Amino acid sequence: MNNQISSRENEQFRHLMDHFWSEDVFRNKTLAQIEKDFAVGGILIQRGLIQKCSNQKDLEALIIQSINEKYIDSLLYIVDLKEFVKTKPEKLAFTIITRIAFKVFLRTHFDSK
Repeated sequence: MNNQISSRENEQFRHLMDHFWSEDVFRNKTLAQIEKDFAVGGILIQRGLIQKCSNQKDLEALIIQSINEKYIDSLLYIVDLKEFVKTKPEKLAFTIITRIAFKVFLRTHFDSK
């Protein structure tokens, strides 16, 4: 991810991730994208549940709870992650959140130019 955009944009993304819970527009777009990517992968997360998450730990717990072995490979494909990340379940949810947030950031960044 780091070599796809300039260091200035990379800093902007880091700032957004560091302040994820206070960056309302970015957070809401990311949560909506999480819901969409999961649905495309066959995993339904109720909008109310994802909106109730008030911190990273809650969101990661919801993601871990929602993922099952039947749909994990298609989800990783949709999110554009390598299969080896599923071997580290403690980092899986964080990696998924970060990757989806990066997709949202790139879309927002390039749409604004």
